[in-house]
Amino acid sequence: MIDLNPKLRERLDGLVSRINGLKEREFINRELFVTSTYLLKNPGKLLRPTLVFTGAEILNDENTDYTDLAAGIELLHVSSLIHDDIIDKSATRRGVKAVHVAFNPDAALLAGDALISKAILLVSKYGTEVIEKISSAAMEMCAGELLDSKLANKPVTLDQYITISQLKSASLIGTSLSIVGTYLHSPLEPNLDKIGRYLGVAFQ
Repeated sequence: MIDLNPKLRERLDGLVSRINGLKEREFINRELFVTSTYLLKNPGKLLRPTLVFTGAEILNDENTDYTDLAAGIELLHVSSLIHDDIIDKSATRRGVKAVHVAFNPDAALLAGDALISKAILLVSKYGTEVIEKISSAAMEMCAGELLDSKLANKPVTLDQYITISQLKSASLIGTSLSIVGTYLHSPLEPNLDKIGRYLGVAFQ
């Protein structure tokens, strides 16, 4: 994780604790729990949760607990990584075997689905508008992955690459930075979304 101010670090520590605290009973059986939480034991840069908390700071909301909101977005992101690795036939992720390699493709597919279900449950307490915005980002991610898959091993124009980046990565990054604005009905929400999407394209 990158160097952050103490408040952001505290919030991210709470996020990691929340994710590490997921219980087997929340996934119905042990097999689904093990496959679903496999990648969560090797956290990445936690960019998207960091942006959720950054959005809260920008909007001067120091009191609301956004841990579950940030956790839901991170679980959605990890689910997309699991599914992407199946499609791309990637052997590793975050320095370990990809889920479909460590277990099997069927188990990995269901683990990704389970993480989406858990993500929806976590963010549901923040209201319908938040769920709708995150769901829209997830739809864009699917469209981006489909386009990326169709153009695999083919020459890609700059416009096509930017479109894939906007859909596949920037959609959730923009949502992460602006989602607190959605929850608060802030007039700054569209600007935060736009900034996040520019950041997402640059990040990709």
